[in-house]
Amino acid sequence: MECIKAIGISSNYYCRPQPINILWRGKALAALPTRDALLPALMVLAAAKDCHLSSLVAALLPRYTSSDRIKDFARERSLALIAKGEAQPNAFLRTLGLANVDVSSVNTTDGLRLTLSDGRVIHLRPSGNAPELRCYAEAATESDANALVSGVLNAVVSAPW
Repeated sequence: MECIKAIGISSNYYCRPQPINILWRGKALAALPTRDALLPALMVLAAAKDCHLSSLVAALLPRYTSSDRIKDFARERSLALIAKGEAQPNAFLRTLGLANVDVSSVNTTDGLRLTLSDGRVIHLRPSGNAPELRCYAEAATESDANALVSGVLNAVVSAPW
């Protein structure tokens, strides 16, 4: 973990192509499309010159992602749902059946991305090309990411929006 702290790399992650914001030694680098993976790879290799690459990888927290969608879900419904989540994120979590956790941050760059106090992430957004609501999740285990997506989508379908 000391290698990770010493090199000062951090970035954000999204489940669909959009800019990656990268901090390198405390300075922001200009955003780049996710399809251009060369710069992040070079940063990791440069950082590994002072320690083994395996040490960097071993220090990373495990993250698993999952995603699914609700078909035939009008964009207007998606946007209304997202607006409710943005206005009252913790109440929104309760509606989704998540009672023992709070929202630690809200990002509305592409839909509604809620980072939870336990480190999990829920990201809801309307599809850009179909009448669908998409749900993405990040968690420490694959089963938790899958359960989060299915639980959120089931709650969305059954809740009185």
